[in-house]
Order: sequence, then C-alpha cells, then structure tokens
Amino acid sequence: MSLRHDVIPGSGPRPASGISHLVVLHGLGDTRQGWRQALPAIRHPGVTAVLAEAPLPYPPESPFGFSWFDIHGMKEPDQTHVDAHRALLVELIRGLGVPAHQVAVLGFSQGGMMTLDLALSGPFTLGRCVAISGWLGDPYRFPKAFGPAARTQRILATHGDADEVIPLFLAEDGIRVLAQHGIEVDWRVYDKAHNLDGEEALEIREFLDGA
Repeated sequence: MSLRHDVIPGSGPRPASGISHLVVLHGLGDTRQGWRQALPAIRHPGVTAVLAEAPLPYPPESPFGFSWFDIHGMKEPDQTHVDAHRALLVELIRGLGVPAHQVAVLGFSQGGMMTLDLALSGPFTLGRCVAISGWLGDPYRFPKAFGPAARTQRILATHGDADEVIPLFLAEDGIRVLAQHGIEVDWRVYDKAHNLDGEEALEIREFLDGA
C-alpha cells in the first residue's frame, strides 16, 4: 500500500532554506485537495508541493474524506494506525528522489499530529516540520519513542487560543513534555480557532523559506 498523492512542481530557484519539496498532510475528513488553495500563502514558488492523502475512509460508514487514525478517549490516536501510516510517509518521502533534509512536512490537525510523530519517531532529519492546530497524541510515549533524528529536527508548532476542536491545553501539554526531554519546538499561539490564520501563514512561510 502506498499513499495517494498529487505533485505540483515548483519553478525557479529554491528558497534560502534549500527546501525542494513540501509534503502537506490534511486533517480529519479532508482529502489531498483540501490544502491546494492555501499553497500560495505558505509555499515558495520554487518548491514542489506533494499533497498526500490519508489512507482511512472517513466516516467509515459513508466516507466523504479520509483520516490518518482513529481517535479514542481524550484525542488519543490509535497508535497502530499512527505507526503504520508513519511508515507510509517515510516511503513517500524516500520515493521523492531527494535527500530528506531538502523535504519539509506540514500538517493540519490530524496531519499536524502525524507531522510531529514523523519528526520525533521517524528515521531521518527533515528540512522543516510544521504542525498547525495539532497535538502530540500520547506525549508520555516519549522519550522511549524518540527516533534517531528527534533531536535534530527543526519544528514549528502553531495553535489557536480559541481552538474548539483541539483545545489549546492539549497541545501545550505535549510541548511541555518535549521541553522536559530537551526537544526544542518553536511554539506560537494565535488569536484564532481551528483554521489557518493570515498572520500565521506569513510566519509559516518565513520558517519554511529562511536559512
């Protein structure tokens, strides 16, 4: 099994960061097309966008979109799904034909959680990692669940103080646990709900493009 994805080629020189590809992970119930319209705000024109689609139909009984994992209790991801789909993301990134340090991964909500998981438990150092309105899942899996590249990742996590889907405190708990284990995360909170804010988009673009 491989992840369905669309590739939107970039044109022109790369940004100062050296990023050549931006892998985008959508949220619960969305599709790989869901973030296409947001690309101009967050993607340098020289960067190739890779819009990945989660593998689980959602909702299962009458799907209109897709999910990265089932959720139990207080936003607790099904770890079996997370592990399996992290492996698919690793396969997708390796198949791009460029070094992992030239690849950025950006995810929203469930996709944000998968981005953090890939950064912390995956096998390679990525160019940049951006989690928008996401959370860490089970933060107490760490440090045992850290992968070999966890301490070398450049991670930006953004959230809204009025997020009605993933409460701010839930995201903050994960950031706090990571800090206790020496993982540095650029953590930014905005006056917004469960969405992408204009100011936030500008700062994400700066993070992705800067040296």
